[in-house]
Amino acid sequence: NTNTTSTDINCEALDKCLNMLAIGGFVLACPLALGVLAPKLAGVFLLVCYVFYLSISSVASVPFFGYGWESQLCETTILAGCWLLGDILGPGIIGMRWLCFKIMLGAGLIKKRASLRRSTDCWKDLSAMTTFFETQPMPGPFSRRLHFLSRQFHLFATASNHVIELVAPWLLFLFWLPMGIGRAAAISYGLTHILFQATLCISGNLSFLNYLTILPALACFDDGFFLDLFGLYSEAATNTISHNIGGSFFSMIGLFFFAWLNAPIFYNLFAPSSTRREERPRQKMNAAFDRLLQLPRLEPINLKSLRLANAYGAFGSVSDARDEIVILGSRGADDNYQFKEFSFHTTACRQIAPWHLRLDWQKWILACTRRDINGERWFVALLLKLIDQSPDTIRLLRHNPFTSDNPPTHIKVDLYRYQFRALSSCTDFNKNEDAFWVRNFRRTLLRPTCRDELELLLCRHDFSA
Repeated sequence: NTNTTSTDINCEALDKCLNMLAIGGFVLACPLALGVLAPKLAGVFLLVCYVFYLSISSVASVPFFGYGWESQLCETTILAGCWLLGDILGPGIIGMRWLCFKIMLGAGLIKKRASLRRSTDCWKDLSAMTTFFETQPMPGPFSRRLHFLSRQFHLFATASNHVIELVAPWLLFLFWLPMGIGRAAAISYGLTHILFQATLCISGNLSFLNYLTILPALACFDDGFFLDLFGLYSEAATNTISHNIGGSFFSMIGLFFFAWLNAPIFYNLFAPSSTRREERPRQKMNAAFDRLLQLPRLEPINLKSLRLANAYGAFGSVSDARDEIVILGSRGADDNYQFKEFSFHTTACRQIAPWHLRLDWQKWILACTRRDINGERWFVALLLKLIDQSPDTIRLLRHNPFTSDNPPTHIKVDLYRYQFRALSSCTDFNKNEDAFWVRNFRRTLLRPTCRDELELLLCRHDFSA
């Protein structure tokens, strides 16, 4: 509830509603995961799950549900539903392949265009991976080892990233080639896509993004591929995808509607570039676009909020150093103003994905953007809840140095520079955070502040809103 600005909202009723949606989604997802439903019924279940998740993400909005993969999850779900309802709605397989294409090419182009606007850039000189593993949102158990590999490995990894994101997706447009060439191109891309995402899963904790991005790549494989994979063979199953593209009259209408929805995304990817650096168009990342549907005798309906078609892109830039916001509490005079740290998960170096720890991500983003923490309402509300030892908030921490019987009376916020400790100093991944990091104090972001001062600051935010 830290993102709520209206005091009129009944938080208890809202929580019950959100819990009902979450439980309902889980109940619907169980038979889908077990594969016990007929395809058409499974498609209907997916569309209902899409409505549930869209409701939650639309209500929560930014910042906690403002990530690109919220829209990607909605789009993937709706396309999967259309795939299973193939005789009624058309763009399933084509839509999934287009989703693969725009995710990967969008990620590659946003890196390329960002480097064109700078005289020096880590993606241009292939040095991005020399700092990525250390500065990513939540390093995993292998991130530290990857960080200390040779510079040649990092240069190769960055160059491979460019090839996979900028070149490989074009294989998806070769499906029309005869003699099995198109099928081989699609399968080759699908395997490359999945291997690339699996590598990212191993290298860190990017929530459920990489796991989700694997799913549309399954549309690159026909039934014959999976039969061969498991030692079976059926000539009729080979190249099933080619025979299913097109379909009924309703499928063709669905395809035209799908193309109309994605027209702005196409322009966002391939907008002509200016010869002047300052005039080059900025590719939108993780964005939806206005799509007005005009029906007879009705007001135009904007489909943007339904997140049916979205633009994607990730890591247009990579930080060259890791700064972390550190929150500390004290009981004031009762413990001689000695401050103890509230520990979060961002520097734990443990396997957390596919879980998405939104609070930790927001704290990392706030440190990266270097915005004034007093200007972030959610962060001020977090500090207030830490002073109050709110059980719902304390559950989100890795370690709480206080108890509800002895809560802190003052909170302060510091900024530290974090660097991986050399491998030779520690090889045990079960040790605490100090075993993996060396940190140096940079500056104080918030002086020791009591509860009344935080409440006053929060009231100012509500008044200005």
